[in-house]
Amino acid sequence: MNWEELLCTNDFNQDFEIFVNSLKYCYECSFSPVRVQENRYKKPKNWYTEELRQQKIFLEVLYDKMKRENTKKMIELYKKSKTKYKENIKKTKKCSNSAYLSQAENKNKAAWKIIKGNWKPDPPVTAVNTEKLNTYFVELPGNLVNSPKGVSSRTRMPSFASTNSFQMNEVSQEVILNIVKRLKGKKSTDHFGLSNYIIKKILHYIITPLTVLINTAIREGRFPEVLKIVRVRPILKKGGPNDASNYRPIGMVPILSKILETVVAKQLSEYLEQKGLISEEQYGYREGYNTVDAVSSIVEEIIYAFEKKEKCVATFCDLSKAFDMVSHDILLEKLERYGIQGKSNRFFNEYLRGRRQYVCHNGNNSAIKQINRGVPQGSVLGPLLFLIFINEVGGQVPCKVILYADDTTLVTRSNETKLALNIAQDNLKQLKTCIAENELILNEEKTFTKEFMIKRQEKSTSTNFLGIILDSGISWKNHISELNSKLSKVIYLLRSLKDELRAETLRTAYFGLFHSKLSYGIVLWGGAPDAVTTFRLIVYF
Repeated sequence: MNWEELLCTNDFNQDFEIFVNSLKYCYECSFSPVRVQENRYKKPKNWYTEELRQQKIFLEVLYDKMKRENTKKMIELYKKSKTKYKENIKKTKKCSNSAYLSQAENKNKAAWKIIKGNWKPDPPVTAVNTEKLNTYFVELPGNLVNSPKGVSSRTRMPSFASTNSFQMNEVSQEVILNIVKRLKGKKSTDHFGLSNYIIKKILHYIITPLTVLINTAIREGRFPEVLKIVRVRPILKKGGPNDASNYRPIGMVPILSKILETVVAKQLSEYLEQKGLISEEQYGYREGYNTVDAVSSIVEEIIYAFEKKEKCVATFCDLSKAFDMVSHDILLEKLERYGIQGKSNRFFNEYLRGRRQYVCHNGNNSAIKQINRGVPQGSVLGPLLFLIFINEVGGQVPCKVILYADDTTLVTRSNETKLALNIAQDNLKQLKTCIAENELILNEEKTFTKEFMIKRQEKSTSTNFLGIILDSGISWKNHISELNSKLSKVIYLLRSLKDELRAETLRTAYFGLFHSKLSYGIVLWGGAPDAVTTFRLIVYF
């Protein structure tokens, strides 16, 4: 392919469109489309090979001969052949199952399929009205912001103002190569039929024009129109299939968009961290921060209150469709105030505006609709832009605020329980005002306040925060009990897999299914008296 045509036009969008369409054309010419119909009764892996089939035929012939001759020599030959056949079955099955489990994204689900033999058919695919779903996904944010609970106008600008300036820099081919190498080798396709797997395979042939186009986007502060389309796959999360609100949209942005976004996201993240612009109480989507850090921050505040003999309450807040509700106008204003100006701001303006999506389910595609709100589903830049959007929330409320992306928790301390609860209500009102001014909405049905106290309660309640169960006295009893139940199931699972997998794959399964659960948050609950019951489970291996 001669890519010199890309350097002959003065139209950035035309250049990128030529590149994408040429890439798509070459791909379609190289691979003929094949319609695959999945066998619902198919096992995880067809491990029974032709070699085993031939051995079985030989064994049957040998059995007939043994019956006819009935000699000691023939009986011994048959027994040896049968033993070898069984050993080969076991060996082949182990290799096949190990390969299947190693390649599976959801190893827990894959492991159970191996044990059960997957003989039961999967439930039939439910017919989905893709047009109805796409309309619901696109229009919901606008309907929420214009509802009685929503605020459609802004009364106060962010209090933060930056004297810094963000400048996007061009990158080398080596940077692009490293970005693509780190992509998971998934075969799921985007709108253009391209996948991570394909791009990784052909990268050597397209690296030069791709680098030229990415650097043009950075230099001119542009984002290509052709990459603004998202294919959405609806996942039924609960309830009946006819209610659109029961589905979770999973967005698949173009692979080439992910590469460009990764280049910009790395530079933007480094700028924000080096300048100290992101709140220290934000633990989501930041290098060096994780969910356990967020939980630790809350626990430390609660224990500090216990030590001071104070009353402590925490308000766990839920924001309705927070990522989808983001106002582009407000976000671009905030970017400007954080020093993302000029061509850099123009890049994000083009990145956010004029985006489109369609719903794809079981081979049926809806019509394409334009998106007017939110950060892009399944994108690289989306989470980082959301952190900027929600960044000043912590500074607007006079109490300890812990953020993990859109999960917001307010921790209030006082000398009396009643006073602490009253202050917590006032803090929640201030938070509601702050998020309303940013055209976000608090989900009051899922927002609740919980008291924490050393004194043992007759009916102790607990809450699950980022995978860690917090009880009223931070005793960790409920968390450990729940963890033990999960680990016991995994022990049964791994024991059942012992004869189905090779040793090295079984070890991988242990770390993925058991050790990951055991070690999560262990710095918090590992010193509790009840933790000994968890550690005893290890001996069952």
